[in-house]
Amino acid sequence: MIPIRFRGANAAYYAVNVDIVPERAATALGIMDFAFALAGFLAPAITGWVLNIRGSFTDGFLLMTGLALSSVLVVMLFHRPDEDRQAANA
Repeated sequence: MIPIRFRGANAAYYAVNVDIVPERAATALGIMDFAFALAGFLAPAITGWVLNIRGSFTDGFLLMTGLALSSVLVVMLFHRPDEDRQAANA
């Protein structure tokens, strides 16, 4: 039952492409899926590498936390959906 709940939460990722760039939604979806796949491949490898160097999972999780927080900061600084939508409609 839990995977079904989390799968529904991912719908927002796919819907935002249509909202922001409706004429290029498929391209945006492909880029987004590529980024998800790349992260899914690199995260365990980087975590294992940090574990081998530092000897603790804590440092790997701290690294991933720092990366996640930095992505939030980037989105807060650069994501302006209303301005993007107006520019696309102009």
